[in-house]
Amino acid sequence: MIIDDYLNEVLFPQLKGAGIKYQYIVQIQNDIRNRMLSLVSFWNIEEMRKGILLFSQEEARFYFPGGKEHTREFVVTTIRNSMLEIAASDNCGQIKMKQGLSDTQVKDITEKAIVFFNKYEKAQLVDECTGLDFEDIYGIAIKKYPLAWEVIKRLANMPGNSNFFYMANEKSSIAQKLTFEDIKFSRVVCDGYTLEFDEALKQALGEVLAGKIDVFFSGCFKMISRNFEKVLHVLEILLEHDKEIITVNYYISNNYLEKRKHLIKAAHNIREVIHNIQNLNGVPPRLRKHLEDMM
Repeated sequence: MIIDDYLNEVLFPQLKGAGIKYQYIVQIQNDIRNRMLSLVSFWNIEEMRKGILLFSQEEARFYFPGGKEHTREFVVTTIRNSMLEIAASDNCGQIKMKQGLSDTQVKDITEKAIVFFNKYEKAQLVDECTGLDFEDIYGIAIKKYPLAWEVIKRLANMPGNSNFFYMANEKSSIAQKLTFEDIKFSRVVCDGYTLEFDEALKQALGEVLAGKIDVFFSGCFKMISRNFEKVLHVLEILLEHDKEIITVNYYISNNYLEKRKHLIKAAHNIREVIHNIQNLNGVPPRLRKHLEDMM
């Protein structure tokens, strides 16, 4: 199978060469396999596929090499935004690593993955994966946070020549009511994979929910988390409380959405976040106002 060939023939030697112990390589492989099969199961449902891939858009479009449509988004969504993040973070000790993967090593992993999957049409993946058992990672998250998913799905499927889209001002009847007190967190979290909330995120959410800050801002989606479910969790909490969310590329609320005409690259640090805030090219009106207020 194509996916198993990638995991065993391409990724395994890379992780082994980086000194990761066998048991943790298997865990990373299994997580990526589940993500790939989960995404592929939705592939032919365009609005679902676009929604799941949205969180990778700010990053994937700038990955190299290029190639077949959606290959870079597929790689970022299922490989870069997976348990691999633990191995690439300060929290790598969790899997008995003395130091995390370097930027060069991570880049090598994503580049080789893009080259590998560029050889195949997505229809081949869909055909091969039909009927296989897997943990439906994206499907589970979508059901758990239906309000956030509905908003993200609509944002991802906005017309390409439009900067904004109005929605009915009503919440999903099955949306789970979440309160700030329900948030589980740990004192220190040093990777973008965990579902737990660290102190910084907990404080940011608390200030927005208490009305001390008008909007929840993150430089990009990956700065909230690389875990698809965790980003939906954060958005669900905010949207249930009728709060606004912005990145430098998107404005999100319960009844109004905007996106930058041409997405700019996701920042890697605070300096790049500040630079991106100051870039107002192609920014729609409501997002522009919030970014200008931050300058």
